[in-house]
Amino acid sequence: NNHIQLVAYSPLGVPDVHRYPVTYQNKTLTGMSPTLLQDPVISSIAKIYNRTEAQIILRWIHQLGVASNPRSMNETHMKENLDIFANPFIINDSDMMRIANLAQDTCDVDPDWYECVGNGNLP
Repeated sequence: NNHIQLVAYSPLGVPDVHRYPVTYQNKTLTGMSPTLLQDPVISSIAKIYNRTEAQIILRWIHQLGVASNPRSMNETHMKENLDIFANPFIINDSDMMRIANLAQDTCDVDPDWYECVGNGNLP
């Protein structure tokens, strides 16, 4: 109704968080749950479509009508991310549901983590 476009923030999670152990409020944040990039369901779907896990996640988001802006400093990853538009593919309804069913009511990006490391020390 209001013509508001949803945007997926950090759509691929924070895969590098495990490289930077951070203690905040007496908890170490290296123990965060694995990202969707490591999920076996995502990996199996990626094999079916001959794509990377990141491409499957980004395409799933796109097919839901949500914009995404994945952050990367890696040129190969940037090209792979854009490839879902340069060489488009469609994830079938069954696989879309398999991905949707992965929801665990968890947050892969802990706002407290950003608050404690938001000092520019992380890439």
